[in-house]
Amino acid sequence: MPARRITALATAFTLSAASLGLWAAGGFSAQAATLPTPDHTVVVVFENHAYSQVVGTSSAPYINSLKSGGANLTAFTPRPIPASPTTSPCSPDRRRASPTTPATRPASARRPTWRRN
Repeated sequence: MPARRITALATAFTLSAASLGLWAAGGFSAQAATLPTPDHTVVVVFENHAYSQVVGTSSAPYINSLKSGGANLTAFTPRPIPASPTTSPCSPDRRRASPTTPATRPASARRPTWRRN
């Protein structure tokens, strides 16, 4: 066998043995990683407005204070609220009931500009 091939095999064997030794020394009980718990949960509703129309304007001081405190609010996606069949009819007469399609469905299909993938 060429010397280079023997050296490569010896190196591979040594690395395998060392890896096996480190794995065996660690034991067989794996600890599950604990997820951090959030300090706060914030629900923000930008109804009929783009992100740029709300953040940075004087009409939204609380949202701007959240942003200056570190909550940039850019990694979120819109969630349409489905229409409730008990509240969507405009009339007690079932023949004149309005459709139960949520008004947010056409807007969410356009993918608002503030959405981040």
